[in-house]
Amino acid sequence: MLKGTGFVLAIAAFAAFTLGNPSCDDGDPLFGSCAQSADDGFEASDAQRAGTFLYWLLLFGVPVGMGAMSARVDPLNPWGKPRKRFH
Repeated sequence: MLKGTGFVLAIAAFAAFTLGNPSCDDGDPLFGSCAQSADDGFEASDAQRAGTFLYWLLLFGVPVGMGAMSARVDPLNPWGKPRKRFH
């Protein structure tokens, strides 16, 4: 469960931190200068980063949570129905 939570947090944090980092369309790859940014140098606000983090956290966190909750379920009886007793 901790491993799944760690993966979800890592993916959400990566998505939030990489939001709005401009990529270089035209520039010198050897020396790293950039003549023109692909997205005109868009920088995300803290609220946009938080929203992106929460979006990915919910998108991947809900299935991980559901999987963690169902880990104790008997695979031969997933719905927990009582078994018929034959006398």
